Amino acid sequence: MGVGRILRGLFDEKFLISEILRIQEETYHKIKMQVPGLDEHEYLARVWLSRKQAGGTNPYVPKSQTDAWADTFMFACADPQYAIKALAIRILMDEVPPQVLAKYPSVMADYEYMMAPVLATRDEGEAALTRLYAERNPMLAARMNR
Repeated sequence: MGVGRILRGLFDEKFLISEILRIQEETYHKIKMQVPGLDEHEYLARVWLSRKQAGGTNPYVPKSQTDAWADTFMFACADPQYAIKALAIRILMDEVPPQVLAKYPSVMADYEYMMAPVLATRDEGEAALTRLYAERNPMLAARMNR
């Protein structure tokens, strides 16, 4: 983000929210263009690592890598058309105070809509969630089952 955007984000909450969402989606599409053919989970983990790196976390240490895979697992089970936006909103939830987010209920409604099928599948049990993950991420699931 440029200096002007940073300053605007300090005073304009709506702009800050849209900027955080935009940056995550833009990063996702750049990574997808640079490294085509990966499963969704790999793209989402890379976006997560990119965001954490911007905050000062070293993305190359094993803990960061493990956290990236764990923290993006549920999003990797989401419908691919929603996965990055749902992850971007989750990042937003981690970075923006709840009282600010409360002013934008449509953002949370979008998140709940996008993640509802994943949460329902999780409630069916681990086997159901594992099947959904494998449907969305067949190459990674195949590697895990070797």
